[in-house]
Amino acid sequence: MEISSRYRLEPYGLVHPLQVREVMKTSRDCATVKLHQSGWALLVAKTKIYLWRYIGKSQICKELVVPSSDAIEQLNSDLVCFYPSPPSINTTSFPRHIGLVAVSPSGVAFCWNNILQHDKAKGYVEKLIVEGGGAHSLQCIPEVGCLLATKDCRYFIITLLVHQGQSSLTVQQLSAGGMISGFARRFSSVWFQSSSVAKILRKVVVSSTMDGKCVYILTDARVEKWSIGSSHQQVYDVSLEPLLAERLASYVTAEDNDILVEYIDMKVINDHLVILFAMVNTPKEIQHHDDNISTNKMATLATIVLSADTRSPRLLQMVVINSGVTYQEDEELFKWCLVHEMCCHNSESVLSVEGSHYDRLEVRQDKLLGSGHFEENHLLFLAKTGVMKLQLKSMEVPKYKPVALKKVKKQSVRRSLLPQEMPSDDYLNVLKKAFQHYCEENLDEACLLLQQQFFPSFAHSQESGTFGDVATFEISSLLLDDVPDADPRWAEDLSQESDNTNTIILYQLEDKLIAHERLMRFIIDMGIMARLMVVTVHGRRMKTTDYLSEHAEKLVIAMAMTRLPYETFEGAIKLVLASRGVVSKPNLTPEDLFYREVSCIDEILKALLDDQEEKCHCLTDDDSRIRLVATVLSAFESIVRKACQHRHNKYSFYHPDTTAVVDVEFIPWTATDCVRRLVTRQLDIVVGMGIQESTYQHKQLLWQSFVDLVDVILNGYCEQITSIRDLDKRKDVECLYEGERAHLLQLLTKLGLSSSVISLAEKYQDFPTLMSVCECTADPRGSVMLHEYMTHFASEGFAKFVFQKYKEQGRIKELMSAPPACYQQLEEFLSPYDELRWMHEMHTRQYHSAYSTLLVCADREQKSLAKQKNCLSISKLSLLASDCSVEEKQAELEELELKLRLIDYQENLIKDCTKVEDLFMPLSPDQLIEGYTSNDFTNSAILDNFLCALEILSVFYPDRHAQNFHHQRLLISSQAILRNDWEQIPVDDPINTLKIVFFFQLSQAALDKGLDVLQLLPSLQELLLCDALQEVNQLSSFIILMNAGYEQLHRVTNIGH
Repeated sequence: MEISSRYRLEPYGLVHPLQVREVMKTSRDCATVKLHQSGWALLVAKTKIYLWRYIGKSQICKELVVPSSDAIEQLNSDLVCFYPSPPSINTTSFPRHIGLVAVSPSGVAFCWNNILQHDKAKGYVEKLIVEGGGAHSLQCIPEVGCLLATKDCRYFIITLLVHQGQSSLTVQQLSAGGMISGFARRFSSVWFQSSSVAKILRKVVVSSTMDGKCVYILTDARVEKWSIGSSHQQVYDVSLEPLLAERLASYVTAEDNDILVEYIDMKVINDHLVILFAMVNTPKEIQHHDDNISTNKMATLATIVLSADTRSPRLLQMVVINSGVTYQEDEELFKWCLVHEMCCHNSESVLSVEGSHYDRLEVRQDKLLGSGHFEENHLLFLAKTGVMKLQLKSMEVPKYKPVALKKVKKQSVRRSLLPQEMPSDDYLNVLKKAFQHYCEENLDEACLLLQQQFFPSFAHSQESGTFGDVATFEISSLLLDDVPDADPRWAEDLSQESDNTNTIILYQLEDKLIAHERLMRFIIDMGIMARLMVVTVHGRRMKTTDYLSEHAEKLVIAMAMTRLPYETFEGAIKLVLASRGVVSKPNLTPEDLFYREVSCIDEILKALLDDQEEKCHCLTDDDSRIRLVATVLSAFESIVRKACQHRHNKYSFYHPDTTAVVDVEFIPWTATDCVRRLVTRQLDIVVGMGIQESTYQHKQLLWQSFVDLVDVILNGYCEQITSIRDLDKRKDVECLYEGERAHLLQLLTKLGLSSSVISLAEKYQDFPTLMSVCECTADPRGSVMLHEYMTHFASEGFAKFVFQKYKEQGRIKELMSAPPACYQQLEEFLSPYDELRWMHEMHTRQYHSAYSTLLVCADREQKSLAKQKNCLSISKLSLLASDCSVEEKQAELEELELKLRLIDYQENLIKDCTKVEDLFMPLSPDQLIEGYTSNDFTNSAILDNFLCALEILSVFYPDRHAQNFHHQRLLISSQAILRNDWEQIPVDDPINTLKIVFFFQLSQAALDKGLDVLQLLPSLQELLLCDALQEVNQLSSFIILMNAGYEQLHRVTNIGH
C-alpha cells in the first residue's frame, strides 16, 4: 500500500480472481484494465478478455477468447465495451444478459450476445472496413449502440442484433455532413504549435443527462458536443485556444521560450467537462538537439473545467496539477489519464494538487493498468494488488464546528419528538430539545443545552450503557418508528384510502431517512459522536454508532422492499402484524402498519419462510413451488444485500476518526444467529427442490441470489470474528464459522456452481475446498493452481495446511514438491519432523544440514537397525557432498565410521546367533558385548565372537578408568572362563593344559590381533574376587592354572603388574 502526503491507496472490493492474477504474471506489460461504474472490471490481454465483478457481490469471472488470426492485432480496453451497459451492482435485480463488443485496431469487430451464459465463448466476427486510419475507441451509447471512433475522426454506430439465438452486427457510418462536419482546421499560434495540420483525435466521451444523451469529442485543439437521439445534432464546436489564452497569459513567464499545448484526456464530472492538457516548454537547445541523444523534456500538467450543460461552454477554472513532469518520448505524455479535476495518473504514479502543494504518489514495484469509479470512489487497478481506492487522508477537525444547515421538510422531524416540558433529569428530552434548536438553526442554544445538561450523562452508566448512549439510541429509534403525521390516513377523523399506497409509503420512508441523516449531522456537528460508546439492545451489545448505522440500513431495505412486487410480501406482512398483535384499521392498509415500525423490519424474514411453507402445502405442481421458493430467495437476497451494501458504503460516515475507541464485539443484525439460521434454512430448501434438474427458466438469477446470500453469511462471520478479543470465544466462533462455511460451499457444489465455490473459497480462505478443487483438476493445471494458492495465501497458512494434509496421507513426494516461494514455510513445518526434514534439505542442497538431521534420526531410531544404517549411510553421503572444511569433514567422518562399525558388529552377531528376534533393533555396545558372550552361538563361532566383544571393548570404551569399562571386561573374561569345566581339567602339565583353556585361547587370539590384552583383561586378583566365578575360585586347579597363565601372559607381553 503506497501512501503520499495527501492520498493513500486502500484495497477496495473483492480480491481479483485467480485467472486475472495469472495473467498479471505473464502478460502484465500488454494488459489494460477498465473499471466500469456498474461494478464490473474488464481486462484485455492479447486476444483474451476477462470480466469479473469487483465490488458488492461474489465474483463471477468470465474469460472470452477472440478468434485467433494473423490479421488480428492486440486488443486494448479502450476498444472493448459492454452493450447494453450492465446495471449497477446496487440495483435490486440482476441483469439477465450482458453483451460485449470489441474492435481490433485494424477494424475487425467481435460480439458476445450474453457473457453470462458461458464460462468461455468465442465471439461472432464481422469485418469493418476502416480505411485511412485505425480504430481509436469504442463507447456504449445506451439504447443507441456502440460508437466507434477512428484516429482520423470518422465515426460508426455498431448495433448488436439477436434473432432466434443468432447474433449479428449492423454498422452505420455517420455521414460526412454529420458529426465530422463540425471539425474546424487546426491552427498554430505562439502557444498552440503543432508539427502537423492533420486532425488528431484525443478522446471521445459519452454522457447521459436529464436532457438526453450526448457525445463530447476532443481533438488536438477543439472540443465538440453532439446530442444523440433520433437524429444527431451538433450543439457546439469551439476552439480551446480563446478559452485558454487569458489563463495561459497569466501563467507563462517571460523566461519561457515556446509553449506547446497538448490535449491528453477528457471526462464529464458533475455536469462539467474536465480536460487534461500539458504545457510543454521546448527551449531551443532542446528543439535542435541530436536525435540520437536521449534528452528529458519538461511539461506542466493542468486541467480546465468547462460548463458542459450549456450551448456555449464557459471556462470555470484552470488547475495546475504538477509543473515538473519529465518525459523522453512524446508517447509518454499521452499516457496520463484523468482521475478528477485535480488528479491524474499514469502507469507509475498519481499526481494531485491541493492549493499550491503538488503531491505525487509513487506506485513502487507495481504497475497501474487502469482506473474507474464506483459511486463516489475513485478507483485504480494495480497489477499485483488489484482494485485500490484513492483515499484522501482524513484531516484533523475540531470537535465542535457549526455548519450551515440545509432546510428540512417539516414532516421529516416528528413533532412529538419536541417536548413541551423538559425535566432536567430526562436526558432523552434534553436531546430532543437540542435537536429542535439544531433544526431551527439555533446552534448556540443547542450547544449550550448539550454542554450543560446532556454531556454529563455520559459519565453515568446503567445496565444498557451510559445515559447518553441510551438516549441517542432512543431518539434514533423514535425517528425510525415515527407515525407519518403528514399522511391524512393516519388521522383518526379520516377514513379515506389511497390507490397508490406504495408510493406514499416510499415517500414516508424517504422522509424518515432524511430525518435520520439530519439527526446524524446533529450528532456529529455537536460533538456527540465523539462521546458515544456502547449500548445493549435485546442482549446484543454493540457500539452505539453501529446501532445508528443499523437504523439507516433498515430504512434503506424498507425502501427497497416497497419497490419489489407487492405480492412477494403480502402474506408475510400479515403474519408479522399478527405476531405483533397489531389491530387492523379501516383507513390503513397492512403495508401502512408494517412499514411504520421500521426498527422491526427484519421480522419479515421469518414471516417470508412461514408464508412460503404455508403456500407450498397448497400448491400441487413442482413448477409453482420452484417459482415461489425462487421469489422468496430473491427477496431474502435483496433485503440482506441492500443492508450490507449500505453498511459498507457508509462505514466512514458512522465511524469517523473522532469516535471513541471501544473494544466490543460487532454483530450486525444481518449476522445474528437468528438471521443466519433463517437464511441457511432457505438455502437448504432451494437445494432440496431439485431446481438444477428442472425446466425453471431463471436459474442464472436464482443461483446468483444464492451465491450472494452465502457471501453475506460468511462475510458476517468474518466481521464478527475480527471484532472479538476474547481468545476462547473467538475460537468457538471460528469453529462455528468453519462448519457453516463447509456446509454452504457444499450446497453450492451440489448445485454445480463450481466457479462460485472457487471464488468464495478464495475470498474466505476455505483451504480444504481450495485443495480439493486443485486435486480434482488434471495436472499440470491442478499443480499450478495449488502452487499459486500456496504462494498467494502464504501469510494465511495455506501452505502449512497443505503440508499437514500431505503428511497425514503419507504423500511425501507431493510434500517435497512445494514451490520455491514456500521453502521457508516448508522448513518451519518440517522442523519437528527430522525423518522428513532431511529430504527437503537434500532437495535444497543444504547437505551439511541434512547430514546433521540424519545423524539425529539415526541416534533416535530404536526399532530398526536397517533404518538406522540407512540414515547413517545417507548422512555420510550428505557429508561428503557438503561444502564444509576438510578438517571438520574428517572429524565428522570418523564419528560416522564409528557408528557404522558398531552396526557391522551387530549384523555379524545376527548371522551366527540362533535367537535373532531381538537383534533387529539397534543395540548399544553393552548389549552387543552381552550378546557376543552369550551361549546362543555355534562352537565354531565362539572364539571369534568373544574376540569381537574384546574389539568392541577396545573401540567403544575409550575411557579405561570408567566403571563401565571395568564391568564389561570382567563380564567378557568371566564368561570366557566359564566356557571350560574346570573340575575336569588336569593340572599335571600346566603349560600344555593352558592351550585348551578357552580364556587363554582368547588371550592368545587377542595378542595375535594386536589388542592390548592386559588392558582389556582384568587382573588375576579381580577375577578371584568376581561373584560370577565364586564356584571355580574354590578349585585349586583353577588357581594353579590361572597363576600359570597370567605369568605366561606377562612374559609374552614383557609387562608386569
